Amino acid sequence: MTTGELADMVVEATKDDPDSRFYWRNFLELLEVRGSRNEHLSDPRYGPLHGFRKRKSPLKGSEPVYGSYLTLDYIGHDPAMVLVDFDDLPSLEEHICSGAGYLNHFTTLMVAIVHGRVRPFRIFYDGDGSQPVLFRKKDQYRPKIDFGAKYPNPRLEWDGPANI
Repeated sequence: MTTGELADMVVEATKDDPDSRFYWRNFLELLEVRGSRNEHLSDPRYGPLHGFRKRKSPLKGSEPVYGSYLTLDYIGHDPAMVLVDFDDLPSLEEHICSGAGYLNHFTTLMVAIVHGRVRPFRIFYDGDGSQPVLFRKKDQYRPKIDFGAKYPNPRLEWDGPANI
C-alpha cells in the first residue's frame, strides 16, 4: 500500500462522518509516524515524531506504507496526523481503547487499518447501570468537555466480519 492509497481509504471511510473526517491534502501535509515499520515516512527536517507542524514538504502519495496493524490518529486542535504501527491485533486494540487512544479527549478521529483494509469499530464501557454504554466521541465535548471523564472497562467491538 502507498501513502496515496492509505489516504484514499481513510478519506472514503470517513466521508459521511458528520463530526469529523479526513481530507487528502491534510494527510499528505501532516502525516507523521510512530513505530518501527514506517520510519521512512518521518519528516526529514524533524526526524521521528516531532510535534505538531506541517511537514517541510508534503508526501507525494507514492511512498510505501508497511504493517498489517495500523491506526491513523488525528488530533484536530493542533492539527496532527499520526500513523502508528503495531506488532499484532491485541496491541492495536489496546491502543484504541487506551487513554492515549480514541478515548483521549485530544484524539479527534481514529481509523484502524488491518491487513490493508479500514476496519470500523465501536467501543463500549461500563456505565452507572448494568448496561454497557456505547462510547461516542461527540459526547466527550457536550455539554462541555470533561477531562476527568472515565470510561471503565472499555471494550472494542469490530463492525463487519469477524475474520480480522
